[in-house]
Amino acid sequence: MLDVLPDGRHVCHGDYHPGNVIITKSGPIVIDWMTACAGSPWTDVARTSLILSIGAKAAGKQVRPLIRTVIKLYHRTYLNRYRALIPDTGNELERWRPVIAAGRLTEDILPEREALMELVKAG
Repeated sequence: MLDVLPDGRHVCHGDYHPGNVIITKSGPIVIDWMTACAGSPWTDVARTSLILSIGAKAAGKQVRPLIRTVIKLYHRTYLNRYRALIPDTGNELERWRPVIAAGRLTEDILPEREALMELVKAG
């Protein structure tokens, strides 16, 4: 799958999610850049999307229904805004999802495993 995906030269955070954003008086600041790299911006978006969808579902009762609704709204807004800024003309988000899901499997987050495996198999 990787052989047919574009490399890209954009700065990628590698683990962007709301937990890695702090709100300051000067505005939001993205933290935790230890997995930053260069690549397709859609790799970052695919990982963030998986965290916001599969990760939130896998958290189960640890995430209250209201918070789950806020996460869904944030996820939808994030994807819509990203697509407005960088149109996904090559359908890269969908093409990167199974690759990113396979990589996330190595993190061994048991509640996410089944959903991640389904994405990998579908790819």
